[in-house]
Amino acid sequence: MMNSLVLLALALGLTTLFGPSAHALKLQIIHTNDLHSFFEGPRLATGGYARLKTMVEAIRENGRKQNAVTLFLDAGDFGEGSSFFMAEEGVTSLRMLDELGVDFSVLGNHDFMFGGKKLYDQITKAKLKTKILSANLRHKKWQGLKGIIKDMDVVDTEGLRIGIFGLTTNDSHYQYYIRDTGSIKDPLDDVGDLESKAKKLGVDYLIALTHIGLEVDKKLAEKSKAIDFIVGGHSHVALPEPVLAVNKKGQQVPIVQTGAYAVAVGEAFIDIDPKTKASKLLSYKLHEITKDVPRDEHIAHLTEEAKVSRNQILGRDYEEEIGSTTFDIGGYVAKSINAEDASCWSKKIVELTRQVTNTDISIHSEVLEGEGIPAGPIRYGDLIENYPHFSQFGDKGWDISTIRVNGFVLSQIINFVYLDKEKLKFYLSGVEVTHKNLIPYFKVNGKGINWLKYYSISVPSDLIAIFLHNYPWFKGILYRKVTRTDHHYWDLLEKYVRENSPLRCD
Repeated sequence: MMNSLVLLALALGLTTLFGPSAHALKLQIIHTNDLHSFFEGPRLATGGYARLKTMVEAIRENGRKQNAVTLFLDAGDFGEGSSFFMAEEGVTSLRMLDELGVDFSVLGNHDFMFGGKKLYDQITKAKLKTKILSANLRHKKWQGLKGIIKDMDVVDTEGLRIGIFGLTTNDSHYQYYIRDTGSIKDPLDDVGDLESKAKKLGVDYLIALTHIGLEVDKKLAEKSKAIDFIVGGHSHVALPEPVLAVNKKGQQVPIVQTGAYAVAVGEAFIDIDPKTKASKLLSYKLHEITKDVPRDEHIAHLTEEAKVSRNQILGRDYEEEIGSTTFDIGGYVAKSINAEDASCWSKKIVELTRQVTNTDISIHSEVLEGEGIPAGPIRYGDLIENYPHFSQFGDKGWDISTIRVNGFVLSQIINFVYLDKEKLKFYLSGVEVTHKNLIPYFKVNGKGINWLKYYSISVPSDLIAIFLHNYPWFKGILYRKVTRTDHHYWDLLEKYVRENSPLRCD
């Protein structure tokens, strides 16, 4: 018995002196993504920043009890997406990152929707302490963002260096908004260079904080030799368990993501050996922010203040009741229970757009819609949340443009929209579809499409501008005049609701 105790004591002593657990760093990563300024969370779900703050503090306390070093990382799109982004012209959305306690965030595509210079103004006015990263955002100097948005940063803690770099999606249709001052490089191009930079900086544990989507995150891991952990966003996927991708060395790289709209927060514990630099994912949990989570009083107060600022930007009362609906109006954020009802509203939007512009056809996508509106009263603010897009602070939502294209181009557009209608939830007005031997044939104004004739299309102005920016060769014989109308979506939808309430799904 005595010999056993001696051996046990000796074993424990050796572990204390030489074992990796003696001075191993336990790292706690708290993470969110795609908050989109949903300060109160989606109306048909739970969450919100006040509950998120309470949950984060509870998670931090869990880390303190385990003597862990905590990092709070946000994977981008903290800006545009909800009407709360209007508060202080976007400044409040950035300030909320500090209030939540975020250490690092990555630039998301909805965070520069008004250009790099406007983002600079928002960051400086917010006196932001959260560090924003993006290694593939080019020409930062031209946008006033040099030194403000870094490629990579390093945290020194307990003798170890934790490196974090950011990557932003380079989808071409989002780059339109920074076209005059910068661009975004393919996030997979410089993986090796970033890893070399981390090595020169003496980084022991490397985290990729990305806003590029889950599928690109997997490719990032596969191209990597040194990335240890990926905190991702952009694809709005809630992962209850990390996705494991294998890097060039045959090692597994965990990828995590929490979904979107402040309805969940992730928590990971990682053990890092200070000598070998070997790391191990000890545990992971995706915490759902349910209604029983109490709201943090300070964040709740800031949210109420944001409502006042929002009304000032709107120039009217967000809560004003303007009509009612007998069916659940669909939306991309929180869909109606009844799929048929959800599409009913999209069909009304596309038909209304064609009528007011008097064009041959109109195109709309359900992806452009925001929150759904339950059957019952409709407030003015509900329309904003349902179509949360505007070109500048103080306008009445996106305006509508018309473009004239020849019949050949029109047939290609219609064919693309028709074939991808299930994926992107496209809706067409003014187009009749018939089938012969399963092959679709399209008619406009009751006639087949004449390739030599020009037809008019109505679509949101920003989408036309993005399209023509990405395809500058699309000129001359392929299209003619582009005209911006005086019709704005919020005014258009409000007028329709007032004149047709209670709305019915006919």
